[in-house]
Amino acid sequence: MIRKDYILSLIQDFFSKLNEVIQKRDETEPDLIPKKEPFLKLYEEYLKFDYKKAYNISIENLEKHIDTCFAKEQHNIRMEMMAELLYKDATKYEHNDEERRNLADKSLTIYKLLEIAERTFSFDRNAKMAELVSIIQD
Repeated sequence: MIRKDYILSLIQDFFSKLNEVIQKRDETEPDLIPKKEPFLKLYEEYLKFDYKKAYNISIENLEKHIDTCFAKEQHNIRMEMMAELLYKDATKYEHNDEERRNLADKSLTIYKLLEIAERTFSFDRNAKMAELVSIIQD
C-alpha cells in the first residue's frame, strides 16, 4: 500500500511540475524566448540523467538505465515520464526538423511499448501518438 501511495504521489508530483513549467513557458511574452532550463531539469530530477543523454540514448539503454536506477514496479511509470518529457520537448520547444523528428520518434516508440505492456487504452495517449506521427511525417 505504501509503495502504491508513493507511486501515485510521484506521478502527481511529476505531472504537476511538468504542467507548471509548460504553463510558465506558455505565459512568456511572445517576443521573449521562453527559458528551457526548468523543463530540462525535469529529466535529471525524475529520470536521473542529463537531457542531452535523453536526446541520444537508445530505447534499450533507457530501459536498462531505468531498471538500474529505480525499483522494478516503477519501470512503466518512469518510461511514461520519459515519453511525456520527449513529447513536450518536441511539441513545445524549438528544435531543427531532424531533432524534432528524433524526439517525436523516441516518444512515439515509448508510448507504443507502454501501450503493449500495460494493455490499456488511453484516448490521451492515442492523441499524443497521432500528433507525434504527424511530426515524424512532416
